[in-house]
Amino acid sequence: FDYFYGTPKYNGATVRVQDTPMRSPIMRNEEVVVKAVQSWDHITADYTREAIEWIGKNKAQPFFLYLAHNLPHIPIGASENFKGKSDYGLYGDAIEEIDWSTGQLLDKLKQLGLDDNTFVVFTSDNGPWVETTPGMKPGGKPFIPRDHSGTADPLRGWKMSAWDGGCRVPFVARWPGKIQGGRVSDGIFSTMDLLPTFAKIANAQLPANRMLDGHDGTRFLTGETETSPRDDYFYYTGCLLTGVRVGQWKLVLPRPANPPGTGWWGRMIEAVKEPTLFDLNTDPGETTNLAAKHPDVVVRLIQRIEKARAELGDIDRTGSGARFFDPGERRLEAGAKKQASTKQPSAAYDDFKPVGNLRFLFESDDMDGWTISEGAFAQPVTTMPSLPRFQDQPFAREGAHHLSTVALADGKSATDSQVGVMQSPAFKLEGDQAAFLVSGGFDKGKLFVALIDADSNEVLIRGGGEHDTRMRRVVWDVAKWKNHRVRFQVVDHKTSGWGHLNVDDFSVQGTLVP
Repeated sequence: FDYFYGTPKYNGATVRVQDTPMRSPIMRNEEVVVKAVQSWDHITADYTREAIEWIGKNKAQPFFLYLAHNLPHIPIGASENFKGKSDYGLYGDAIEEIDWSTGQLLDKLKQLGLDDNTFVVFTSDNGPWVETTPGMKPGGKPFIPRDHSGTADPLRGWKMSAWDGGCRVPFVARWPGKIQGGRVSDGIFSTMDLLPTFAKIANAQLPANRMLDGHDGTRFLTGETETSPRDDYFYYTGCLLTGVRVGQWKLVLPRPANPPGTGWWGRMIEAVKEPTLFDLNTDPGETTNLAAKHPDVVVRLIQRIEKARAELGDIDRTGSGARFFDPGERRLEAGAKKQASTKQPSAAYDDFKPVGNLRFLFESDDMDGWTISEGAFAQPVTTMPSLPRFQDQPFAREGAHHLSTVALADGKSATDSQVGVMQSPAFKLEGDQAAFLVSGGFDKGKLFVALIDADSNEVLIRGGGEHDTRMRRVVWDVAKWKNHRVRFQVVDHKTSGWGHLNVDDFSVQGTLVP
C-alpha cells in the first residue's frame, strides 16, 4: 500500500483495554500520531474521518481503499453519539456506528460524483467471537460478556469453529449501473476471490509467479451469470482439514474435541464422531445428518477432500501446492516466557520433486558452478543449520549445505553486513517452471532472488524471503522466457532489517551454455 493509517498491533485478546498493560499506538505511515490508545471509543469515527480525507485527496485518479475497522472486535467501544443508543448493549452501539461510517463514505463518493464509478464491497472476516467462558466450558471463569459480541443465528457455531457460524459472513457489493440493486444469491464466494476480481475490474495484471487460490467473480457479481466461479469451500482449522462444501452440500469429517495441531483456537472445536452431511439449502443451522440417506453425495465430497489434502495439505501432510513449509512445533501465540532450548531441532526438507534436470544443491561444499559477480562473501556456502539467534527454527534446506549472504562472526552471531551479487552458470531455459528454497528478507531494488537474461542482465522475475528464518518453496512460471539464455541471481545490497538471503535447491529444465 502507498498509505497507512491504523494500529500496527492491537490488544484484541482482552475484553477491556485496562485488562492488560499493553497499549496500542496509532500510526500514519511511519509517524506515531497516538502513542498509546487508552480507549477505543473513537476509533471508528477516527478511521472514518481519515478515509474520507484520503478519498478527497485522491479523487482525481483511480484508487483502492481498504478500510478494516478494529471494531466490533474486543475491546469494544463507541463514541458519545452512539454509546447506549442501541437495543443490544455496547456491541450493538459499535455496529450502529460502523453502519454510520459506511453511510459517510458512500455520501462522500456521491458528493464527489464518484459513486457510479466506484465498486464498493462490505464484508467481514469471520463469525462472532462468542466465548463467554474460556473454551465455552460450563461453569468456567467469565470471559466475553454477551453484550460485547454478536450472534451467528441461525447458523451454528462461532468464530474459530468449523461450523458455518465461524466462516460464513455477509457480503454486500455495490456498483451502480453494473450490479443490480436488491439481487440476492446463495452462491459460494470467498474473500480469496476478491483479488482476481479487483484485478479484472481494474484491468490489472495478476502475478505470473504464483498460483492464486481465488477466482475472478466479476460476471457473477454483475449478474451476467447466476453461477459463481467457485463451487466449493474447504474448512480448515489451523492446518487441519475439517470439511468441505460443494454447492448445497457440506460434509464434516470426524474429529476429536480440541484436535491436535489446531493451536490457540482448537479449544473452540467440538468433537464430531462420524462423517456428517448437511443440506445447507434446507438446514443452514447444520442440525440434521443426511449421510446415511445420501451415501453417493458423501463419496463425491470425499473425493474433493482427497484432492484438497493432496494439493493444499492437511495436518499430516504438506500439499503439492504449498509455498511455505514449517516442520517445527506450531507457535500460534507466544507465551509469557520463552524456555531456553538445549537441543538443536533437525531441519526438515519438503521432499520437493525437481521441476527439471538442472539442479543446484551446493552439496560439494562449493558454489556448484555459481560465481560471485560483485562484492565479497566470506563463506557463501554454509553448513550453518539455522541463524544463531533462532536455533529453534532450522532452515529446512535440502542436504547439509546452502548458499547464504549472512556474515558470521566466530559462528556465534550473524550480521547483514555483507553485500554483493552471486549468480549461476548460464543455461538455455527449456521448461515452464523454476523452483528454489529461500528465507530472509526481500526488497525489490536491493535484496532479491532473480531469473535474469544472461546477455542483457535484465531481471525477468524476482522474489525473496518473507522476513522468515525457515526456507519456503518458491515456484515460478517461466514459460514466456523459454529458449532464452538465462541465469539465476542472488542480489544482496541491504545491510539491515532482514538484509540477507539463504537459498537452496534450485531446479529448472535446461541446458548449460557458455
